[in-house]
Amino acid sequence: MESSRRRSQASAWEYLLHCGQAMDVGGLELKVRATQLLHELDLWERRDDPLHTYSSTMQRKVALASALLADPPIVVFDEPTLALAEPSARAVQQWIANLAHERGKTVLLTTCQPDIASAICDRVVLMRQGRMVADLPTAELRMLLRSTQYQIRVKGQLGNQWSEWFDGLTVLPAGGDETILRGTIVDQAALHGLIGKVRDLALPLLAVTREELSLDDILTRFTESAAQRRDGHPSPRPDDQGRRHNDDPRRSPDQIQ
Repeated sequence: MESSRRRSQASAWEYLLHCGQAMDVGGLELKVRATQLLHELDLWERRDDPLHTYSSTMQRKVALASALLADPPIVVFDEPTLALAEPSARAVQQWIANLAHERGKTVLLTTCQPDIASAICDRVVLMRQGRMVADLPTAELRMLLRSTQYQIRVKGQLGNQWSEWFDGLTVLPAGGDETILRGTIVDQAALHGLIGKVRDLALPLLAVTREELSLDDILTRFTESAAQRRDGHPSPRPDDQGRRHNDDPRRSPDQIQ
């Protein structure tokens, strides 16, 4: 308790110097590293303020800085942007990316946010319920996240009988005098063809949106594929984007590493 109280009364600068000395880093080397880290994490102007006056975001940044004082070649981050406001999360994400890409650190990152893994990592391991379901390059993760599920919103009321005309898209009433056409569109040529059919009917086109696949969708596909292989059934390709919509209410605390 007393140690915690002393820590909260210490300034960020004093705390980092204490942490560095505990890691056998001292002298000018320690001061140079602490100065660099405080500048990088936008804490330099508040370096002499007591830690108890820091916001939770600033305290998180101090903790990140303390982990880098010994200049380790391998750095492990567990949900480094969790609960951070968006601007701070982007800044921390960029800082970690620079550690990996500019300063040659090996970064092991656990996160539930695939966009962060995509921006920072060269390779991702997908985990579900403690089991590895996939190990793939980041470029493949980016492809998986690009769904081919679209919604085309038009002005006017259409019934289900128009589904065949629109290449099997589901026709949904959108309230008022609007209709949504929803389903798999394999490429841009097919999309332009469907927009042409909307124009042929003289329907005003209101919006075209592509649905984003969630991490849960991707994990479910890999899990189902692995289960089918174990059972001896043919497994669908994990990048078969038309198999699953983004409306499954079930969510689990799955992670990317």
